[in-house]
This record gives sequence, structure tokens and C-alpha cells, in this order.
Amino acid sequence: MSLPGYGLASSLPLNGAVDGTSRRAALRPVTAEDGAFLLQVYASTRAEELAAMDWDDHAREAFIEMQFHAQDRHYRSHFSGARFDVIEVNDVAVGRLYVHRAKDEIRILDIALLPEHRGHGIGALLLSGLQAEAAGRGAPLVLHVEQHNRARSLYLRLGFEEKLRADGMHVMMVWSPHDLTRHDVTRQAKDESAGEGTARARFN
Repeated sequence: MSLPGYGLASSLPLNGAVDGTSRRAALRPVTAEDGAFLLQVYASTRAEELAAMDWDDHAREAFIEMQFHAQDRHYRSHFSGARFDVIEVNDVAVGRLYVHRAKDEIRILDIALLPEHRGHGIGALLLSGLQAEAAGRGAPLVLHVEQHNRARSLYLRLGFEEKLRADGMHVMMVWSPHDLTRHDVTRQAKDESAGEGTARARFN
């Protein structure tokens, strides 16, 4: 599966130790060859939800692919200039991070890891790096998360505040630069929850 238009934005610099080990996490720009992997990541974020549906495998796969492409089109049309990155640990792809940088905010569109790579500090490492960037710019860091997503506890520990219930499913959470005085994001980067995996503005 190829995806047109990826790889046009530069990657967010990141190179950090994971979970206090020698493993290294890094970001690289998404390329057209990453389509199948990105679909796998997206499918993993919907697996629990779709498990309750009385669908056969073909119907489930068709639905996932349709929704994946709809989300992709939404990101491209509404967030021009966003950065689309693959998260790698020791050069192995483990997830995706999509970020849009506007003049007045940094918005996390999507952060998702494959299930086997959750709970190891990767998400917190990424978030702490974005918090440092936001602090340097004096801009808030914004994301939307599903109300029942276990990652909410991680965001709260990292100093995000719940600002608005955007709809019946999502909560807008904001981290402001002044929060840096109250939260040691470097220390908290190693305090990862097993529930991390997606914090996305999902419109599907």
C-alpha cells in the first residue's frame, strides 16, 4: 500500500533512551512504503472496539481500511504542513506520531504504538520532547483523547489539563509552558502507563 504525499515534512529530532535501557527511540518521516505498517498501527487502535462487532474478518478489514484512508485525508486537508513520522526503536518501526505546528499551538494529531511496544516509556519520551519544544516556543501543547482511553492517566501525570469535552467521545487536553515549573517532564518520561497508545483527533 502506498500513500501519496508523505515524506514532505522534516522529522522531529528525537533520539532518547527507552525505559532506562540501551534501546534508542527515534523518529523518521513517513514514506509511501510505510502504508501497510501505518494501517497495522491504526488497526491496533481500533481492535478492542471492533472485537465487540459481529463482523467477519473481511468486513472488519474493509471497514478499517476505509476509516484509515478517511482519517488520512482529514489530516491532510485540515492540517496543512503537519509532520508525519514513524516511531522507531533500534531502527524497528513501532508506531506513528503526527504533529501540526501552528503559530499559537503545537497540536498532537495522532500518537499510536503497536500493542507490544506500549508500557515501555516510548510515549512519555515523545511527549516530554514535545513539551520541551512547546516550552521553548511559549506555546501550548494540545491533543484530543477518547474519554475512556487509558492514556488519559499518562497525560494527566505529565501535566496536561482537561479543558473541553469536544464531543460525546473526546476530551481536549492542554499542556501550557508554565506547567514546566510544576512537572519534571524528564523524570516523568520513564513513568509510562500500559494504556498509552493513541491520543488522536479522530474524525471517523
